[in-house]
Amino acid sequence: MIFFVGPAALQARPADSAPYLEGKLGFVTGTGPVLEAEGKSITLSARNSNLFRTLGDVRLRNRDVRLEGSKLPDGSFQVER
Repeated sequence: MIFFVGPAALQARPADSAPYLEGKLGFVTGTGPVLEAEGKSITLSARNSNLFRTLGDVRLRNRDVRLEGSKLPDGSFQVER
């Protein structure tokens, strides 16, 4: 059996999926990991310390990423995965 996946199918998300942001992963000294998206820097946080350390890894800087999580009232983004 062969399945063809078109662009519309790749963008479909389940209704219960977390909000996400896409952009370039960066790092600001004194602030920590940030996402450069939509012309601004969004500060990132994570409840899981391993995930937070991964976001700050120098090998991932300037990489295009898609981060799932939730926007916080202070304008930052809490990454869940």
